[in-house]
Amino acid sequence: MLKVIPLVLETDFAEGTVNAFLAIGDKLTLIDTGNYGKESFHQLKSELHKHGVTFRDLDHIVLTHIHIDHAGGIPFIQNETDIPIFVHEQSRESINAGIDKFHRDLQFFQNFLQSCGADPSKHMVQRRFQEENWKNIRYVNEGDKISIGGIDYEVVHVPGHSQSDILLWNPVTGDAFAGDT
Repeated sequence: MLKVIPLVLETDFAEGTVNAFLAIGDKLTLIDTGNYGKESFHQLKSELHKHGVTFRDLDHIVLTHIHIDHAGGIPFIQNETDIPIFVHEQSRESINAGIDKFHRDLQFFQNFLQSCGADPSKHMVQRRFQEENWKNIRYVNEGDKISIGGIDYEVVHVPGHSQSDILLWNPVTGDAFAGDT
């Protein structure tokens, strides 16, 4: 039997919070990691501790997509443990990308917001480039299976919100996990 615990984490973005999920079954799986930064990391760690779980207890992490409010905790978690991280293949060029990619992405979002008539300074969280070195990454594609708490879920690629978005679907129960889809 799978027990799913929503972990509601604060974020600087307009929506105010972001969800991560702890799946407890034969194994322990974390789905998404919250926002980037020490404060968010400590909040995630505290939420896990409320359920008697540490990062070292987890079997793996699954990211629904690699936006900063869903994957931001990875560098901090990897300072404590080296567990596998499952993420869609489409994110390969973005993970561990350098400063040039960071600046291209920043410029893209600034241009997009301006083209919509919005002021980027009011709608973008300002952050500096921070080099990351994610390890133990497992890339997945449409139709692959990932164990969530010890139960197989099918990877469904659902690009739109981002190109790396996945939905995790159990065809037996109909249960699904999604990020911002």
